[in-house]
Formats: sequence, structure tokens, C-alpha cells
Amino acid sequence: MEEFDRLFKRLYEDNISGKINDNRFEKLSIDYENEQAELPESIIAEMLTHAQKSRTA
Repeated sequence: MEEFDRLFKRLYEDNISGKINDNRFEKLSIDYENEQAELPESIIAEMLTHAQKSRTA
């Protein structure tokens, strides 16, 4: 999660400094937010898969 926060901060700074335009900032920030929201779900799925494999081994 810290990496996402760092990337988002950098993205914001690039937008403020004019390195990327507002439309690009909006698209990238939405992508980062979606990826961050999906991360906990993928971690849970990975844990469940690992637990199932452990029970059948």
C-alpha cells in the first residue's frame, strides 16, 4: 500500500508541475485506485488457494 501512495504522490506532483496533463492524471489516478482496491481481494484469493493446497497435501 505504501508503494501505491508513493506512486500516486509522484503522479500528483507530475500533474502539478505540468509534466502530465489533467486528463492523463485523471486516467492514471483512476487506474491506481482500481488496482489498489483489487489488491486486498487478490491477497485473500491467494491465501485461500494456499490453504486449500495445504489441506490436500
